Amino acid sequence: MESEKVAIVGAGWAGLQTLQSLKELGVEAEVFESRASVGGTWTTDMSYHGLQVHSPMFTNLMTFKGQAFPFKGMTEESLREKLDAGSVREYLESFAEKMELKEMIHLNSKVKEIRYHSKSQKAYLLVESDGAEVEKGPYRLVVFSSFAAKAAWPKIPMQGFEGKLLHSSQFKEDVMEEIIKKDLKVLVVGGGKSGCDMICAFQKKGYKHLTWLFRAPYWFLRYAPVTKGGFKGVLFLCSLLLFLFSYQLPVVVAWLIGYLVLPKSEGGALPQHFDGRRFHFGILDDKQVDFVEQVPAKQGEPKELTKEGMQLESGEMLKCDVVIYATGYETGWGDLKLLKDGEVVEAGDAKLYHHAVVPNFPCLMSASTAFFQFGPCRALTTAQYITWYLQAAPSEAEMVATAQQNWSSQSAGKSNGFRSDHAFTAEFLLFYLDLWRAGMVSIFGMLKIFVDLFVISKMSPLVLTKGTMPAFPK
Repeated sequence: MESEKVAIVGAGWAGLQTLQSLKELGVEAEVFESRASVGGTWTTDMSYHGLQVHSPMFTNLMTFKGQAFPFKGMTEESLREKLDAGSVREYLESFAEKMELKEMIHLNSKVKEIRYHSKSQKAYLLVESDGAEVEKGPYRLVVFSSFAAKAAWPKIPMQGFEGKLLHSSQFKEDVMEEIIKKDLKVLVVGGGKSGCDMICAFQKKGYKHLTWLFRAPYWFLRYAPVTKGGFKGVLFLCSLLLFLFSYQLPVVVAWLIGYLVLPKSEGGALPQHFDGRRFHFGILDDKQVDFVEQVPAKQGEPKELTKEGMQLESGEMLKCDVVIYATGYETGWGDLKLLKDGEVVEAGDAKLYHHAVVPNFPCLMSASTAFFQFGPCRALTTAQYITWYLQAAPSEAEMVATAQQNWSSQSAGKSNGFRSDHAFTAEFLLFYLDLWRAGMVSIFGMLKIFVDLFVISKMSPLVLTKGTMPAFPK
């Protein structure tokens, strides 16, 4: 594998962890990052005012040579707490520095094209850096490790709106100060985790000129049970398995045991809905739930932005001076141009081999769809998979046949993380079952990561049955 060089696109925590793990496994690799610093979602470009990791820090630790890389002030108690974006950014910068990874990371380097030569089975990258385009390579494999690369803007017609229009990623401290100073009316659009974060940021300031718009409320994990594990975690784990049979029943069970909450629910004592498609593993603590419950909310379908504000399909007008779209992110997969022997390859709807490799473009692996585990821990499995794939070198025909048998419906351009047409949890379970059916993971391996997380309250990577797993903390 020493001659099989790997390129990684994206220097977020998954990209950095993949780089470090490959380094430990003796695989030469380098990273290309379009921004001026490492950190991905946590860079100053992408992080918004008030952003925190929404899960306890024990689920978000970087690792090296079988040890957890400590963050500043790490204690047993702080491992159960959340860090703000600045602290996470500092943590990832420190990791890259102390692991001596920076010499292998190209910043301000946007990958625009991947050129694959099938005869040599090598790939070359067309990279835009400092205003010039340069070719890099050859590489045996390119790992697309970008999960939240750019803002996802909703397609709502503009009909003369003269106020400020923002995506949540543009909501910085100076924007907050301007809104408060001018006493502007704010409309937050989107009921997911970003929407809750926007609401909480304003609530911490005691700001009242605020309205929240969404189609339907989202379900969230309660923070306290996630950090405690135990018997309630066993019950929750059992409820997750029910997603293979129903989108509603598992949500009912998880709500009854106190593991899930539906903020801003209308309809009295019972939750407004038990729709599992409105649960994406977002987590809220009790204080955040209290914050969002206090804010006026509207449920409806946006029609257009007029001079006065947001016009709904129902005819209601929500007057506002500022609109913040808390509508999530895109991986950026669609921005890549793929060339195979000089011909353009369309891969957006392609079913992936092991939900990882594009069968008709076998030099390209998608780490955003090969979502083996949450947090940077998933990159340990990514590194293990790479060590197997580089040596196995399956044929394109074999990869196409295996990919066609996938039960999980995600494709190269539609990762499960940003879909609302299917229940994320159901697709996540089907993803694991696809790996099991392909002989890549054991039933024990699948169960272990969930038992560790929800019952024992510790993070562990998915261990494949093939390839070499980097050492990780026991």
